[in-house]
Formats: sequence, structure tokens, C-alpha cells
Amino acid sequence: MSEATALRPAAPPLPATRTELLAGYKLKRRRNINDLVEEIIVRLWDSDENFMKYVAAIYDSDAVEGSLVEDDTMAALIIRDIAKKEKQMEVADKNLHTIKLAMKVGLRRFGVSRPERDEEAQRLASPTLPGLSN
Repeated sequence: MSEATALRPAAPPLPATRTELLAGYKLKRRRNINDLVEEIIVRLWDSDENFMKYVAAIYDSDAVEGSLVEDDTMAALIIRDIAKKEKQMEVADKNLHTIKLAMKVGLRRFGVSRPERDEEAQRLASPTLPGLSN
């Protein structure tokens, strides 16, 4: 051990358990509806085929129900059903419109909202002319 290392104070130990880790959490705000719905979106993401179908389309013509608005409503119903099954009453007791808005926020947080994906599709589809860059 070098002399410089011997003079440095030791780092405090890391929390030994998840409970200890959470006890030291700095941000003490209450999770809001957007945060709660986001957690459900993450759980549904690759495990619920119907949810994925309802959030996949970026055009009404590709929507399962023929409209992005209707597909959003169906996805919100799935989110609310999961919240009821998991007894997450902060979400389960909300109306569909609120859940739908929170779902849009959650999808936007991950960069996969319909407008973001539509913009990406438009950007990828637009031909670039020689000598010009996007």
C-alpha cells in the first residue's frame, strides 16, 4: 500500500440491502400518475401482445380499431385492468382520459410516442438530395 493511499479516508460502506438503499433516497416527492402509468407500461412492454398492437400504429389506417384515438383508449383500458389486478388503486381509480394522457407522457419519456415515431418515419422516408444534408 502506498503512503498516499494510506492517508486517504475510507469510503463509507454502501447500503447492504435494498431497504437501506431506498431509505437514503434523496427525492422524497410522491410519484404522480405519469410515474405510476410508466411503470405499468414497462411491465406490459414485451409481455402483452394486445397492448403492443394498440401502441404500434402511427397512422389511423394502421390502427387496430381504425383510429389512433380508439387504440389509445384500448391501451388505457389494458393499463387500468392491470392496475386493478395489481391493486394499484392510484391508477385503477382514474378515469380513462387521465390514464390515456399519462400513457402518452410515459411513451414520450422513452422516446416511443406516436408523434416521435411519426417524425422519425418521415425523416427516414424523405430522400436526401446529393450535396444537401438534413
